[in-house]
Amino acid sequence: MDSIYCIHRWPRQSSRRSMMSAQEMGQEINQEGYSYVTGLIDYGILSSTERLAADLIARRWQVSDPVISFATAIAVWADRTGHVGVDLSRIEIILGQARRTPANSTPANTSDVYDVDGLPPLPSAQAIRTALRSRPDIVRLLPDSPGTHAQAAADLSPLVLWRDRLYTQRQFVDERSVAEQIQARCVDAVISNRAAADAFLDTAAKALDESQRGAVEMVLSRRLTIITGGPGTGKTYTLARALGALLSAEPNLEIALCAPTGKAATRMQESIAAAIDEDFGVTAETLSALKPLTIHGLLGARGISTRFRHDAARPLRHDVVVIDEASMVSLQLTARTLEAINPNARIVLIGDPDQLSSVEAGSVLGDIADAEGSSIRASISTLSTGHRAGEAIVTLAQAIRDGDEAAVREAFANSPDRLVLVETNKSGPTNVAEHLANAIAASISARNYAVSGDGVSAHAASVSHRVLCGHRAGPAGVSDWNDYFQQSIGCTGSNYAGRPLIITQNNPVTGLVNGDTGIMISRGGRTQAWFPPRQAGSEPMEFQQVQLPPVETAFAITIHKSQGSEYRHVIVVLPPDGSPLLTRELLYTAITRAKESVTLIGTASALTKAIGTVTERGSGLIEALS
Repeated sequence: MDSIYCIHRWPRQSSRRSMMSAQEMGQEINQEGYSYVTGLIDYGILSSTERLAADLIARRWQVSDPVISFATAIAVWADRTGHVGVDLSRIEIILGQARRTPANSTPANTSDVYDVDGLPPLPSAQAIRTALRSRPDIVRLLPDSPGTHAQAAADLSPLVLWRDRLYTQRQFVDERSVAEQIQARCVDAVISNRAAADAFLDTAAKALDESQRGAVEMVLSRRLTIITGGPGTGKTYTLARALGALLSAEPNLEIALCAPTGKAATRMQESIAAAIDEDFGVTAETLSALKPLTIHGLLGARGISTRFRHDAARPLRHDVVVIDEASMVSLQLTARTLEAINPNARIVLIGDPDQLSSVEAGSVLGDIADAEGSSIRASISTLSTGHRAGEAIVTLAQAIRDGDEAAVREAFANSPDRLVLVETNKSGPTNVAEHLANAIAASISARNYAVSGDGVSAHAASVSHRVLCGHRAGPAGVSDWNDYFQQSIGCTGSNYAGRPLIITQNNPVTGLVNGDTGIMISRGGRTQAWFPPRQAGSEPMEFQQVQLPPVETAFAITIHKSQGSEYRHVIVVLPPDGSPLLTRELLYTAITRAKESVTLIGTASALTKAIGTVTERGSGLIEALS
């Protein structure tokens, strides 16, 4: 019954109906009353989750209007598919973009009632508004002001209609929480010894560009700072100097560093360590000792992802909280995090709003970056100058971000040594083998090192190249590409020296976290897993295969899984034509994983669609903040 929780946590019912299985409930549904919902289920957009939620509302509140049932299903669907609320005036456009089936295929229901190239019959936006307004016992109606977070939490109506946006109650409560927290923290802050901070910056920040200096000043003078920027703009380099300045002024500050995933937290620690130099003086030791955690780890997860040891009643003790890779954080987790941070603490959010958003609902960093309120703008610092050696990649990233296909192609043409565009209508790695020679050579080198037991060299060779795919299966998917590389180095199975690994689940026993990469090596006549040390001076980690948490072969990984990581050379395999994953954000995220070179493989039409398709996530946060 998880679908119930998508709307609201109602008390358990003691009747037999509350104990029914999903299948039994589905069989009892009045088919005529659910015609709109059934149509979208048959069409592959809605699922049984939405149908059960609509049925629950109908049973509990005696709803017979199919439009109310449709609205309930759409509100739950929005939460499941990344949206925070649904703009009723755009509902047909949003549902049309969500079609799971490619334009040239046939929906699950092939009845003549449905137009294959369109959507099944839907109620009009005005009909939905009228139906919702007729049931104030179910729908909280807010024609103008959204009210406060406290009011939202106190009203238990399962649906909320704010202006023309329909939410589940939980979504609306979380959005109000984030909006209020952000607005309350967009104020000036002071430090006790500004002269000490300035003295540190005079020594350690000489190389900062103008935008980076502005970001450091914002961290020192504002309660909330949002630092955004593309690849190579020095976000972590700038952060390290801002934290050094704060510690110079107030040496006893308690600082928490966190990121949404274990891999991103590890990467954050590596980047900060690399940014510290001799100019940091006594602050270097304090900064080096900071250990980034996952957000769940910082908040004290209790096994249920939405409940933590720290919350508004039991806030974190830290004076400064830094959240890296903020684009990956969902609305719900952002709400719980901000609620748990002391109201007087400084908060620094860092990320690239043009990357893929969180897997769960919301695009909080992007919404904040797009908000127009003057107090919000005073807390946002955008780094604009690229400092990474791979300047060609920065140029390509900017062209993709701008949606300029001509500039994208020009970037490839101008830097053939770093950027290679392989446009082909033939799917699968065997059809582009000549462009994979360097990656195969690196994998063979990694295997040779692994066979000799040299984990350091084996892992370095392994992660020098990485294939990034949009899909997991099929000729353009991770599984086929992993099989090809495995065959190319003459190996089979899962227990061979030279097999690159990626952890897919946090494991406190081994200390391995989701996203950690390693490699199988030979040791004492048998193979075992080798993982690099967490930080300079520590030892690498080695485990027997049976000790490992869930793990996958990692010659190729999904683009989503690559977030928070960087590789010297990246091969990007675009999804096939018609894939809903072909978006600008997916392409941008993939190419910005590379430090030195990018090889992009796909059809010309897939590239055009990816550049021209911007992911649209419904949200009222921009409006609330502005």
